[in-house]
Amino acid sequence: MSVHTILGAAVVQLHLALRDNTLWAAKSGSGTRPYVAVGHDAVEHIDAAIAELRRARAALVGELRADEDERAARLDAARARRGARVLTLDALGVEDLVETGAALHPLED
Repeated sequence: MSVHTILGAAVVQLHLALRDNTLWAAKSGSGTRPYVAVGHDAVEHIDAAIAELRRARAALVGELRADEDERAARLDAARARRGARVLTLDALGVEDLVETGAALHPLED
């Protein structure tokens, strides 16, 4: 289940809690249920919303950690490719132009 879906479920629970709390605050029951029972229902909806928010948090943290690992792997691969090119140039005998003032290619005069 996606983080977005889990957050949506939390919003639904909060909406239900708000509805029940409004009835509780007005000391008005809900059909055959007395206002005190509706007040307890509001608490249950709040607890359910908190549980959904915890699930959403855990899922999002997992996604963020996975993304961090993927980015690190991409950076490591890019560094390895860059390092491989430098080693290839060294293997060809190209010297550091700044240090030596040598020609661009070992065959140039």
